[in-house]
Amino acid sequence: MKTSIIAFAIVFSGMLIRAQEGTEYNQDTVWLKSGKVIPCKISSGNPGENVLTLKYYDENGILIYEPMPFELVKTYVISPEKKDPILPDSLETIKAYLGFGFGFPSNGGIGFTLILKNNFGLSISYKHTSFDQQKESNFGSVSNVPGDQLSVFSLCVVREFPFANNKRIRIGLEAGPSLVKYEKVEQIDRYYGYFGPYYKAQTSDHSSGGLSLRAKLEFPLTLAFGFEIALYSNINKYKSFIGFEFYLTLGKVRDRIKPKS
Repeated sequence: MKTSIIAFAIVFSGMLIRAQEGTEYNQDTVWLKSGKVIPCKISSGNPGENVLTLKYYDENGILIYEPMPFELVKTYVISPEKKDPILPDSLETIKAYLGFGFGFPSNGGIGFTLILKNNFGLSISYKHTSFDQQKESNFGSVSNVPGDQLSVFSLCVVREFPFANNKRIRIGLEAGPSLVKYEKVEQIDRYYGYFGPYYKAQTSDHSSGGLSLRAKLEFPLTLAFGFEIALYSNINKYKSFIGFEFYLTLGKVRDRIKPKS
């Protein structure tokens, strides 16, 4: 289990470092006499008419073209580093989406994620995992011998790291408590039917708390659809494990991408 925890820590560290790269960009800025600051692109300015034409996103993420009279402007700065300064990204909005998929050793899972404007959020998820029964060797190379079953219900805190220059890629980290239900196979009986032998397991049920961890690489391809690849783990006293999974995501999965300036 120590090896699993070390592997998880290495992946977490690498993803954090990558997420922090390339987070700055240049843009024009206008300060109004009212105290409001507008990150924008100054698309035109006519001294004869004493008007600046600004291009920016409003608080709802809608692209605005606005003539701004000079008498309202305290000062403005045109980015000196680029002849054609880029338009700033739209404001971060709340994201909420459903994810479902499969993995190894997980047989399947489903979850709901809510991400706030500050890129923190919560996720609720359910995963079901089955494990090969060690007593299977008593029956030879048989594939339908029942195994132990593990169901995990998790409530995790989420931190996402969007890429400043590419909204179609995002890194996310999740951690939180879980409720674990473990069905352990105590005995396997063999029976014979019309189609050959079949097996039934006598099981005992156990439950306890656990810790869920997840590191994901997200690909929100459109506003409403995407997918993610994740490394996940659950630490509990019955059957701790680490694995990979592939999820489809549906809902409000990302913000609007700014048009090319």
